[in-house]
Amino acid sequence: MRETADQPKARTADLIVRELPDEVLVYDRKSDRAHCLNLTAATIWKFCDGRTTAAEMAQRLAASNAVDAEALMDESRSPTRLKSAPPAEQVIWLALEQLSRNHLLEAPLSLPAYLPRMSRREAIRVFGLGAAMAIPIVVSITAPTPAVAGTCKAKGQSCGTGSQCCSKACVAGTCA
Repeated sequence: MRETADQPKARTADLIVRELPDEVLVYDRKSDRAHCLNLTAATIWKFCDGRTTAAEMAQRLAASNAVDAEALMDESRSPTRLKSAPPAEQVIWLALEQLSRNHLLEAPLSLPAYLPRMSRREAIRVFGLGAAMAIPIVVSITAPTPAVAGTCKAKGQSCGTGSQCCSKACVAGTCA
């Protein structure tokens, strides 16, 4: 079956994935970026098999014990301008947009025309502070390359901490 925008597939090539109790860490070997997916985002990423639609993912998330999705599923919290999609599906698309932006899906993804973009801040406002822990969040950083991470400053160079110096001693802003 061919993957469509509504049936995203999680990227697996060139990724190192470590599952922790409350999050999943993903290191992208191609871009040297590290991503931390909270439990909701990680659960949704696992649903991305190239066959499951966003609406089906919303049903699976609601049925899942992985996250406390009850607060996210409350129909009364959805503002009128977003009534075209149920709150659970809005949560799925918020996660999919973040996963796509961080290149964790096989193909780029664009939101359906009927669904406006929603920032994490807006999601917290829409779903409430009580649901904030269940809102999907992907945090990314650029990891230093091994060559950069392994370098240190020689004696006489300026420094801020001893860890920057090969001697491990930073005295008055200069490597000793």
